[in-house]
Amino acid sequence: MKSIKFILVIAALLLVYGTGFSQSTKANSKAVEKTDKLDRALKGENPTLALSESQKEQIIALQIERMNEVSAYRKNNSNKDEVKAKSKELNKVMGSKISNAILTKEQAKAQKAYRKKMKGKKERGAAKANKASKIPTRKKTMNPTTTMTNAEADKIYAAATDKQKASAEKATEKLNAKISASNASLALSDDQRKQITALNLKSLFEAAKMKKEGLSKDEIKLKNKEVVKSNKRLIKSLLTKEQKGAQKKKN
Repeated sequence: MKSIKFILVIAALLLVYGTGFSQSTKANSKAVEKTDKLDRALKGENPTLALSESQKEQIIALQIERMNEVSAYRKNNSNKDEVKAKSKELNKVMGSKISNAILTKEQAKAQKAYRKKMKGKKERGAAKANKASKIPTRKKTMNPTTTMTNAEADKIYAAATDKQKASAEKATEKLNAKISASNASLALSDDQRKQITALNLKSLFEAAKMKKEGLSKDEIKLKNKEVVKSNKRLIKSLLTKEQKGAQKKKN
């Protein structure tokens, strides 16, 4: 009986240890990734400013400490805004420690220059995307025409995942329901359905691409807003005058 209890205790300890080890490994992996990213940024500014092994160890330790503090705070607080604010506060404290206590003056200057350069690129990119999205859409709404061929639509559809297809088709059917609610004869044609679904898929592709490129949530939100706006204009150009009128009434 005693041996069975002993085995159960050991099993419980191993389970707890295993869970903690898994979480610790994940935190270590993220910490190393972020530290390597900083190292690449510094070397990009000046190869002689690469982090030393000692600096890497200190920064990794700070990264893990910050992640553990955020995790502990999240467990005791379900308010997402408060958790976000706390995480931002801890990031600021950690960043200050890294810049002032671990990096050399030259490295700190290079880090600051890198951040300024990246911020400028993102702002210029957002401004360029915003400007580009407005110019062509105006032309298309002034001259309504077929947005793409059926072959192009088929190609886009073939590249989508089942989840993306389901989401795009759902949006198309929702539009069709609005238009045909008052008059069934105004329902979307097969060609209209195909092209509108393809346009909806292109919006989903763009959102996935921005996420893959590592853009921040605010940047994705800003660009996605322009993509959705442009997509609505293109879809509108595919509708007949009567369909547009029916859509407007339902909205």
